[in-house]
Amino acid sequence: MTAKCVLLIQADGKIPNLALMKLATHHKARGDEVSLVKGIKISSRLVVPDIVYISCIFSENRDAALHMARQFPRSQVYIGGSGVDLKTELSAEIEHLKPDYDLFNCDYSIGFTSRGCIRKCPFCIVPEKEGHIKAVADIYEFWDPRHKHMVLCDNNILALPEHFRYIADQVSDENLTVDFNQGLDVRLLTSENVDILASLRIKPNLRFSWDNTKSEGAVLRGIQLLRAVGIKRSQFFVLSGFDSTFEDDLYRLNRLKQEGQRAYLMRYNTVRGKREYNDLAAWANQPAFFSKMTFQEFQTVRANA
Repeated sequence: MTAKCVLLIQADGKIPNLALMKLATHHKARGDEVSLVKGIKISSRLVVPDIVYISCIFSENRDAALHMARQFPRSQVYIGGSGVDLKTELSAEIEHLKPDYDLFNCDYSIGFTSRGCIRKCPFCIVPEKEGHIKAVADIYEFWDPRHKHMVLCDNNILALPEHFRYIADQVSDENLTVDFNQGLDVRLLTSENVDILASLRIKPNLRFSWDNTKSEGAVLRGIQLLRAVGIKRSQFFVLSGFDSTFEDDLYRLNRLKQEGQRAYLMRYNTVRGKREYNDLAAWANQPAFFSKMTFQEFQTVRANA
C-alpha cells in the first residue's frame, strides 16, 4: 500500500480536536504521513496532499471552511463537524481508536464515555446531533497512561447513574484528576452522586448551568447538597438573552453571588454586542469584580474609569 500525504485542518475551536486525533491514529497506522494546520485561513503554498480532512465546529465559520475545501482541487477532501453538518460521524472503526495526543502535544487524555442527553433545550445542538443519552465507552478507550489528567466531554453523564459510578471508579482507581468539561446537570444532583463527586480530584472546579429562573429551586437544592459534602463553591454558566429578560439574567447572577458561587455569563447571539449585556458580562465573568461589588457599583466604577 502506497503511503499517502494526509492534511488535517482544525478550522476553529480552542481545545484539541478529538476527531482529527483519531483520524491521525488511523492514518499513521497505515503508514501515511500526517500533518496538522489550524485556522480558517491557511497558506496556498502547502504541499498538495492526497487527502484533506477539515473540521469546522461553529456554523459561523461554515462558508470559510467550504471555501478552504476548494483550495485543494487535486486532493480527496472531507469536511465535517457540527458547524457544517450535525450528522457528520466518523466510521465506527475510527470512532473507537485511541486519539493521537502527539498531534496537539496534548499532555492530558480527552474523550466521551457517553453521547446524547435527556434534555431537549432549544438552544442546544446535542439532542439533534447525538440523540438520547447512551453509554459508548469507558476511560480505557482513550486514556493514555502517560497522562495524569483526564477531560471528559460527556454532555450529561449524571443522567446515567450506574455509568457515572462506573466511570468515577475508573478515574479514582487510576488516581487521575478529572475535568467534567461540558459541565454537569445541577438538577440531577443527589446525595449519592455528590458523595462520588466529593471523592474525586476535580480540576478545575465543578461546572453547572442555570439557564432560566424556573429552575431556581433545583439549583439551590443542588448547591445545598454540594455544601453538605464540603464542595462550597462551583461555577455556573448563566445563559442570557434567550427567552429571558435582562432583569431575569441579573437576578440569577445576584442569586448565585448570594450563595457564594462563581458565575460566567453566556450571551446568546441576539444580545451579543448590546452594551448592557457587555457590561453584565464584564462584571460577572471577572471573579474579582463579581465577588467584591454589585453590578451597580461596577457600572459606576467603569463609568468613572
